[in-house]
Amino acid sequence: MRLLPDEWVRAMRTYRRRVAVVVVLGCGLLGMLAGFTIGSAGGPSYRSTATVVFTAVPADGRGQLSTEARYVETKANTWAALAASGEERQRVVTRTGGMSGATISAVALAGTEMIDVTVTGPTATALPHQATTAGQVLIGLVTALETPPGTATSKVSGALSAGGGPAVSERAGWERWSAVLGGVLGLLVGWLGCTLIRPGRWTRTIDTTAPTPLPAGAAASSAAVAEQIRTLARQARTPRGLVVLGALVFAVAGYGVTGSALPPLIVVLAAGIAGVRGDPRWSAAALLLLGLTVLPDKVELVRVGPITPTVNEVALVLALLAVLPRLGSVPRRRSAVTGPLLIVLAAIAVGMGVGLLRHGEFSEISDTVRAMLMILGFFAIRRAFTGHLPQLIAILLLGAAAASTVELLSAVAGWDRLLVDVRDQVVTGTDLSQVSRLASPVLPLWGPLIILMVSGTVPRRPRWLWLLLIAPGVLHVVLSFNRSTWTPLLGCVILVAAVCYGGRGVLRRALTLGVLGALLVGLAGSGLFGATGVAVSQRVTSVVTGSALDEDSLADRLREDTAAMQTLRDDPLLGTGMGVAYGGQLISYDNFYNITVVTPRPWIHNQYLRIWLLMGVFGVVAFGLLMVRVIALVTRCWSLRVPGAGLVTAAGLGLACVAAQAILQTNLVDRSSVLTVAVLLAVLVLAAEWDPADGTLVASADAEWELPASAGMMVP
Repeated sequence: MRLLPDEWVRAMRTYRRRVAVVVVLGCGLLGMLAGFTIGSAGGPSYRSTATVVFTAVPADGRGQLSTEARYVETKANTWAALAASGEERQRVVTRTGGMSGATISAVALAGTEMIDVTVTGPTATALPHQATTAGQVLIGLVTALETPPGTATSKVSGALSAGGGPAVSERAGWERWSAVLGGVLGLLVGWLGCTLIRPGRWTRTIDTTAPTPLPAGAAASSAAVAEQIRTLARQARTPRGLVVLGALVFAVAGYGVTGSALPPLIVVLAAGIAGVRGDPRWSAAALLLLGLTVLPDKVELVRVGPITPTVNEVALVLALLAVLPRLGSVPRRRSAVTGPLLIVLAAIAVGMGVGLLRHGEFSEISDTVRAMLMILGFFAIRRAFTGHLPQLIAILLLGAAAASTVELLSAVAGWDRLLVDVRDQVVTGTDLSQVSRLASPVLPLWGPLIILMVSGTVPRRPRWLWLLLIAPGVLHVVLSFNRSTWTPLLGCVILVAAVCYGGRGVLRRALTLGVLGALLVGLAGSGLFGATGVAVSQRVTSVVTGSALDEDSLADRLREDTAAMQTLRDDPLLGTGMGVAYGGQLISYDNFYNITVVTPRPWIHNQYLRIWLLMGVFGVVAFGLLMVRVIALVTRCWSLRVPGAGLVTAAGLGLACVAAQAILQTNLVDRSSVLTVAVLLAVLVLAAEWDPADGTLVASADAEWELPASAGMMVP
């Protein structure tokens, strides 16, 4: 039977989908086999575990009370750390006659007075005896440590609850972990290949009306953003603009003076009313300017049951409510990243469910879920600023510059409430500098904004305005002392310059910046800019010379990664779930009791391992699919030369900068960082749809935001 053209097209689409499914699954299977092979190459490894139970010994000879039991539980993590000490190993070696290639570790069982002592080695023969001996040695070390000076009686006693058990092979665990990792990577590679070769229906939102040369598209976006900056400047001098500026000052200064959530809450509610009853850009702008400024991202309100809502969460809800009524009044165009974001939301739900079933800390589960749900800001920002992309970029540039200026002034004036997460010392190598290390919710946004400002897609004339906008951000990033931010940011800046200006242009700019940077670092190191300049110079020098690789901070991160991977080896599919400890240790010194304290570490610097721990392999796949879609969108827009290709590329590199920082930073799964990702995704999608020649997609330079009659309190 001869097929009609429409039937032939449908048959070809079905055939291509089936081929894509086979390719993706085949790549996943190959990756799994490769990972299994690599996991098997490490050779056999075995472990045996003994269990020790400790009991507090009251001075009056009474039986153990709850207070003594609590003392044991509190000190258990510190005692477990002794198992990895050199003294423990030496005593075990002496008693057992050798421990070739074997290691000792221990973990305190939460909520009990027991410690599991594990000996891991290449052979299984002597491990049970060595584990039993290691438990006995640990008892001796702990009782000696807890014996007060001048007395012969220890405050605790210990006994073996179970001797070293039969040696269990660890090889299967590592094979399972590496096979899962290989399968995930293979799946994502196959998905990326199919997406690049034959993209799906998500490409329908990309403007393909007329290919535009990159310089022409960059010039058009630069002119549109410049016009929006001028428009905002004109509107700021009107009565309405003065009211809006006064409201922002009231929100920031009111919180800075009183520490109360009421001033920013009033502004959020007013903007929310204006957004729900009038223009949704009001509520979206409130979410941006109050979620990515100097205000803490957890300005808490009244406690509601076990949860205390924050101002940012109220702003998010109002921003979503402002766009929901309009979903039926405008054509529904599913963005390129909507599908992956829905999968990410499902992964968050899975991680929360696993954490609850495993009795994770409810406060940590709640805080993590609420922080990650800020990704919903993408839907509010994208819908509110559809057709107003230049205006969104102008607001981001002006708002970030103002926020960082306030942060810098707060550091000089000592306004503590506006110095979010500031630290008063910086450790570089063995040098301790007593200088302020600045951080604030706007800081994660500055890396992508600097990339955007270097790309040429935003106005560079007049030069004084460009410098006025970028200078606070650069200074803020420098004074954060985050080397894990500097390195990927510098690489992305060079890459976007090479894309926009070519090899010769980037070489000229690189030489200029190199000479200027070396001069400034030299002057800072000489003490011209005070102690802060010297600390910055030492920090920069440690990156250039590679001495940062020898610092304790890197070794500490590697210990975190090792603990996380050992935990994932036991359960690579589900991870730990939210609110459950992963095995990392936090060592501190208690000056009051004059003792070293070891507690479970609640964070980890590698955010990819953190996602795997919190949401299992499903979370890794979900975030991987989001990255695949971003890469495919950038590649598609670049190849088609859409008008917003420059903006798409800059936003994509901004996301790449954030993704690179996620390897070595702890704070990328918080409200401000997640909201930054949501903003960048919105800019990416809007830039792919942007057409400067289409009046329906470009905001009028003279258009004022509409306010409902019920929001008359914002209009004098």
